[in-house]
Amino acid sequence: MLPIVAGFLLSAGFIGTMGMLRFFSRQEWLEFSRFFLMDYSIYLLGWLVIASLIYRRIEKWR
Repeated sequence: MLPIVAGFLLSAGFIGTMGMLRFFSRQEWLEFSRFFLMDYSIYLLGWLVIASLIYRRIEKWR
């Protein structure tokens, strides 16, 4: 879980820095945030599916 949280925090910091340097408008920030959260939720869902499949295999081998 730590790599996912660390990756999210680093991404958010990078996005914030780039956003401040480029002077995006509020509308552009909201649109980008929506796409970022949709993309990140798909990423998390993929990792949860993979983790559950791995966990099932480990439990089957016990």
